[in-house]
Amino acid sequence: MPGAPAGAGVRADAPAPAAVEVWNTNSWPVTDVVLVHAAMSKAGDRVEDERGGPVLSQRLASGELAFLAERVPGFGARRY
Repeated sequence: MPGAPAGAGVRADAPAPAAVEVWNTNSWPVTDVVLVHAAMSKAGDRVEDERGGPVLSQRLASGELAFLAERVPGFGARRY
């Protein structure tokens, strides 16, 4: 999960996606902060997990949206 923020290289005029998938390439579950490019998070500051539950998030001064991706399964993904 560490590396480029979600949405790196996204055009500023691109439509915001309805969801973001966070992939874990490790064999163990991972919890980490995810940064979503400002252009991908224009819809707002609220982040929900796949069940519709709230996820801790914060809009940064850079315009990016940070949220906590918890317990992303090993070799798997979670959708937010």
